[in-house]
Amino acid sequence: MKKAATVLLCAVIALAAAGCWSSGDLNEYAFVVGVAVDQGSTPDNILLTVQVAKPSGFKSTINGGGGSGEDAYWNISNEGETLFNAVRGFTHESGRKLDFQHNTLLIYSRDIAEKGLWDCMDLFVRDHEFRTSTWVAITDEKAADVFEVEAGLETLPAVEIDKMMDSQQYTSQSYTTELLDFLKRLKSDTTAPLAPIISIRGEGEDRKIHISGAAVFHKDQLIGELSDLETRGLMWVTGNVKSGILIVDCPCGQGKVELEIFQAKSSVTPVLKDGNLSFLVEIKEKGNLGSQTCSENLASTKKLDVLSKRQNEAIKTEIEAALKKAQELNADIFGFGEAVYRKYPKQWKSMKDQWSEIFPTLDVEIKVQSDVYGTGNITKPVN
Repeated sequence: MKKAATVLLCAVIALAAAGCWSSGDLNEYAFVVGVAVDQGSTPDNILLTVQVAKPSGFKSTINGGGGSGEDAYWNISNEGETLFNAVRGFTHESGRKLDFQHNTLLIYSRDIAEKGLWDCMDLFVRDHEFRTSTWVAITDEKAADVFEVEAGLETLPAVEIDKMMDSQQYTSQSYTTELLDFLKRLKSDTTAPLAPIISIRGEGEDRKIHISGAAVFHKDQLIGELSDLETRGLMWVTGNVKSGILIVDCPCGQGKVELEIFQAKSSVTPVLKDGNLSFLVEIKEKGNLGSQTCSENLASTKKLDVLSKRQNEAIKTEIEAALKKAQELNADIFGFGEAVYRKYPKQWKSMKDQWSEIFPTLDVEIKVQSDVYGTGNITKPVN
């Protein structure tokens, strides 16, 4: 779990409470917790927005002054021909030098992502202040607007989003990625980069941040996106499903059963036979009976076996949906090309340049073996 934001907040609170914020060199820096990149006023310019933690906001909260989220942060924007130029340009509006060592979030707008991210990424990897563990995300909104949405439980919107990224593991329906992992996919010859999608839902004071699905790239350019169901289908294959809920029909045919994903493993095997390439994807999963709306007693071996089969079908459906979308986009989101290279390095040399023609027509066999083995604190349903 990421702790950078928590460490920063603790440091700010401690310094403010001790009355030592103005001492030493700390008074010369502004600590950035979030970065947003948008298209500038001209096609050649970039609009950079940063969210800065304001020590005065934390201090007023500690002293009972009723400090609000608005008091605790400052969103500041600057436009430039390059990112570095935009960063240095903040000196015209801020008396403190921006410090990016505690930044946890990097958001790109869709129009920037569709043009290509290479020109808007070099600085974040090259400069020693930026962390490669920073979350990377895409938004259909103006990226700067994301930082204007009031946080629900946290003092800073960027910190709220940082924690939301961590919590995506409980549904496995959004593909979260850090800067280093995103860069590795960018530099891969075949594997398509992915990033979660941030949207703003609601109006006015009811606006809330929502994270879901996955943005799909070809090289550094955004070309499409995966739904929640398709995203989890991808994550079954890549072995990234940690938890979540599968909804299936009750064996009696009336009502629904919610099955909690408890454990999941995957294996991806390329098979080269008579010059034909195919893949075998095997999933092993364990689940618990989370809840049911039907009145049938499901606590029997026979009924649990029925639920296991329906769970198999649900998992397979999600994987098939992800595979269909990936082949439509011609984006190897699964890393199949890398798997071929590892198992058949010699044959891969002749396939590498034709991978964009091979991937959309790949035959993939999906085998799912799951087990529903727990019913929680009760056996018979409440009703």
